[in-house]
Amino acid sequence: MTAILEILSGDLEGRAYDIDEAPFRIGRKDDCAIVLPKKYVSRQHAEIVEKDGRYLVRGLSQKNPIFANGKDVAQLALEDGSEFEICGIRFRFKSSGRGETREERKASRVNSLVSGAVGGAPTTAYRRSKIDDDIEDGPLPDEDEESKTEELDGSGEIKNAKKSAPAQLKSKSGGSGEGWRPDPNEGPRGRVVFGDEESGAASAPSDAKKSQKSSGDDKEERTDQIDVSKFKAGPEDPFAEKKERTPEEIAAHEKFVRFLVAAGVVGIAIAGAMFWWMQREPKVVPPLEIELKPPVAVNEVRRYDEPLNEQDPPDVVRETPYDGSPTELISAEDPNVAYVEWAVPETQSTAYFLVRGIQPGETTFTVTSKKKNIRRYHVKVEGVSRHALLKKGRIERLAGLTPEELKKEIQERIRQGEELDKALLTPGPKQERYPRQALHDYELAEESLEILSKKIDQGGVGDPDFDGIRTSVKSHVEKAKETWRLQVTQKKKTYDDLVRRRQIDPAVVELRALLWLVGDSCDLDYMRWELLLTKVWDGLYGYKSPNFESPGCIEEKK
Repeated sequence: MTAILEILSGDLEGRAYDIDEAPFRIGRKDDCAIVLPKKYVSRQHAEIVEKDGRYLVRGLSQKNPIFANGKDVAQLALEDGSEFEICGIRFRFKSSGRGETREERKASRVNSLVSGAVGGAPTTAYRRSKIDDDIEDGPLPDEDEESKTEELDGSGEIKNAKKSAPAQLKSKSGGSGEGWRPDPNEGPRGRVVFGDEESGAASAPSDAKKSQKSSGDDKEERTDQIDVSKFKAGPEDPFAEKKERTPEEIAAHEKFVRFLVAAGVVGIAIAGAMFWWMQREPKVVPPLEIELKPPVAVNEVRRYDEPLNEQDPPDVVRETPYDGSPTELISAEDPNVAYVEWAVPETQSTAYFLVRGIQPGETTFTVTSKKKNIRRYHVKVEGVSRHALLKKGRIERLAGLTPEELKKEIQERIRQGEELDKALLTPGPKQERYPRQALHDYELAEESLEILSKKIDQGGVGDPDFDGIRTSVKSHVEKAKETWRLQVTQKKKTYDDLVRRRQIDPAVVELRALLWLVGDSCDLDYMRWELLLTKVWDGLYGYKSPNFESPGCIEEKK
């Protein structure tokens, strides 16, 4: 079973066709998958394209776009049951079914050989002022005058002859059955009849005279009477025998041919030299230098939104991996300074660059357009990330606490994490928000444990409770990490399966849950997933969902 297209109006109503060509074109040209022989239909009016299992129909005619959902559209994403019109002819898309295959369409030739197969005038959606005007000013498949062949009827007359061609010769042969007389000096010849073999000798000279007399009143027949006696002997005589050329004429002809060949060789050489000269000094266009602001800090991920020129788009295959994996379209000149990624390159007007600082310094990356124009982006890495600043403030606060206060801090963090673990086991909404938050509470308890260990070492007196506290913290951290990773892996697998089956709406729901499981808006994977949700699914393809609530920066959690 494959995707099919059903016709809902006209004499082809009820037909279904397999979408088994790429692209699947609709128009009046006979090499289209569906041929509509109407003047108001363009030669190639529309086409259906498939990308990663999704189908779109887009118009190829500027005068008559596709009509869908009560308005003209340039393109339309097709779902099971989607309907659209082309010049009043209605179609329905089905994601699966059985229709005529390409071989069956080619064998039947129904669309291209039956004139007017699609009946009915255009609907009100088709607003051209003159229906008979040909969109491309070209003949229809059944209106090509040059394609008509001459046919003979039973009497030898020619049917369907072109008006511009001379009238066919008609006359009755003499009793001897001869046609033209052998001697051109005998004057006007009698008219010759083709195909009337039964008359034979029964035709009399008087009949020939009557025929000539009657034909004198017919302008078309009068053109058949040719007086060959008026032809003069010489080069203009079509009946004269052609003379053989003299050696001098042959030599002159060969000389002329050699001259033409030599002139052609010289012309090719001159053209090649000019082309080489133009290529030898190509016009150098300096790259456009762009500085990305503000700078990115070490261990920080920052997103830069840069406009693109769609009149001169980037010279790359801009396809977004829907599984959330990073693209490999660009890279930093110095990868030791920064990691650079072009996330969701499928978006048209804006480029979304994700940059992660690795060490202080400066580097660049470039994007080349189809016209070979170069944009060079400058990246500066300096300063400390927000994560690092927040963690530094917490460490300074913990350093001012006593060992007993640190123990209470650790117990409180473990208590909060255990409450989130219990909430995760109880069915309810927003379950995806708990694993990352519980893990963060246990990590904060681990920070307090490190400060407590240093204070005990500085005091020189052992604490009998320390080993038990350390075992409890380590156990909670390891268990929380394992639970969090397992949930992220399962949610991503569910999302990938839904995308593979083209169940986009539930896939978007799973993607929103996956973002909460990642749980940190400052994470590189999170930023890539969020762009996929908001700029591709919700933006480019129009699968609108409720406003997404971001989990925010995990380090800002108390």
